[in-house]
Amino acid sequence: MNKILFPLVAERINAMHKADQDMRRSNVSNPDVWDEGLDYRNTEVLKLNVVFIGWFAASKVGLRASRNAALIVRHADHDIAFQRHCLELMKACANGDADLVEIAYLEDRICVNLGGLQIYGTQFHEVGGVDVPRPIWNPRWVDHRRKKMGLSTLAEGIAAMRLKYAGKWKKR
Repeated sequence: MNKILFPLVAERINAMHKADQDMRRSNVSNPDVWDEGLDYRNTEVLKLNVVFIGWFAASKVGLRASRNAALIVRHADHDIAFQRHCLELMKACANGDADLVEIAYLEDRICVNLGGLQIYGTQFHEVGGVDVPRPIWNPRWVDHRRKKMGLSTLAEGIAAMRLKYAGKWKKR
């Protein structure tokens, strides 16, 4: 097992991820627990660390913290420039040191945040009380693109998302 180069950074990322997910889960039953500032605070912490260590690659912070950092970046919708910077850093990671699935999710999130079409079909919204993928560029080939990134088919992704968020929260 490889040694984590930045264990304190990994611990901080994992703690921020826990707070992020706790808030979002609690929001399902109690909208008053939503903390508007949490995503902003988490983003600022990540921004400071990115300056010093670059992307939170698995070789630097471990796979768990790397994936957790990617989710926190996806929730930084207020700072699309930072999301784009992180996407560039992730794509530049050598030897698969950034998770392709996380790259796909972040790329789609940025496309949606910019008002464009997503590429992989990972981002959803509610239409008529049902969660559906946001518009997808060239949907005929989406499963091909998803496979290249290590994602299941779009149909499987939709089923998994609906199962996971059956009791969904009010904000995302």
